Parts: sequence; C-alpha cells; structure tokens
Amino acid sequence: MDNNNSPPDSRALEASLRFLNFKPRTEGELHQKLTKLGFPQEVRDNTCAYLKGRGLIDDERYTEDWILERSEKKRSSRRKIFHELMSKGISREMAEERLNQLYPPDLEVEKAAWVARKLVRNNQGLSNEEMEIRIKNLLFRKGFDGDTIRKVCHQLF
Repeated sequence: MDNNNSPPDSRALEASLRFLNFKPRTEGELHQKLTKLGFPQEVRDNTCAYLKGRGLIDDERYTEDWILERSEKKRSSRRKIFHELMSKGISREMAEERLNQLYPPDLEVEKAAWVARKLVRNNQGLSNEEMEIRIKNLLFRKGFDGDTIRKVCHQLF
C-alpha cells in the first residue's frame, strides 16, 4: 500500500519518529530499521510513504547534505562518499548525479592536497620519506585512489 495519505500503523510510525528524531535518515535506513523491528513489508512501505509525503524523509536532500558535509568537513574522496551513500540505501543514479553536481572529479586532487598539506603542517619534524608514507596512508584511508595520491605526493615532494 503506497498511499501516503492514509496513516500508517501507529507502532511503526512511533518507532520511525523515534529513529528519525536523532538525525536525518534515508528511506533505505528507515526500511532497514522497520525490518529489524519485525514490521511486514506493507507496513514498512506505507510508513515510509507517509513520512516521505510529509517531508520527514527526503533522500535527495539527505544526499546533498551528506556530500557537502563529507567533502568539505571530512575531506573524504568521491569514492568513499559514494560507497557511504550506497550503504545508506541511496540509489546509484542519485549518488552519481549529486556527486557530479556537488563534488566534480576535478576537485579530487585539490581536496587530497589540502588534507596532505594539513598533515605536513602538523608533523614538521618528520623526514620526507616518513611524511610521504603518512600522507599516502591517510589519503588511502580517506578513500582517494592511487592516481590521486601519486599526483599529490608529486606536488609536495
């Protein structure tokens, strides 16, 4: 039942509102939570449609906010952000479209270089060899690919 005008099961709605109260969630995350709580498919679908129709679940807004937060504050790579969005139930198409719009591929080296320069500033006493190893490890953990890491290291050393 996909009618977002009819009120959902009160227990499912209450559980959903508690879940959404802590932080924004995707429709996929809410579906997963309701599944874990044992609600049948029809109740999960109805509850999600109801909340979506009232703007309490908005995967597009969530995706945009996630990309901006992860790319600006965490300085994560496009690849890492993409995988995080997929794990939250965002569609591949939406994730790719929003990433291309908000975090174009040409910014990848710039973001990685910023992370590397910050590491260099905070670790002045290390040799170039030790610093390069730390930079490579950090950028790898943040999800940057080998080509981007090589470009950044070439810029710095």
